[in-house]
Amino acid sequence: MLAEAARDLEDDGVVFLGIDSRDPNEAQVRRFLERFDIPYDSIYDPDGITLLSFHGTLPPNTIPSFVFIDAEGRVAARALDSMTRSTLYGVVEDVLGRKVD
Repeated sequence: MLAEAARDLEDDGVVFLGIDSRDPNEAQVRRFLERFDIPYDSIYDPDGITLLSFHGTLPPNTIPSFVFIDAEGRVAARALDSMTRSTLYGVVEDVLGRKVD
């Protein structure tokens, strides 16, 4: 669903970025990205260093988590669990302040 949404929302200026802090090795992450044709970049973060930049926004062990950054670079929303397509699009629309195609 996230791969499809990333492709669908690209023309609306929405950019997705994955952070993988759970897989045991980077080769496994690359295989997953290729197998599922993930169109967005993903950071391999086994030590959690990237996640530390979200201190105060995300609890460290909450996977999956979603952080929505607005055009000004501010955290505009977050979700700390799995997300449905309709919820994802609703949050994106709220952050953008307009409907998406």
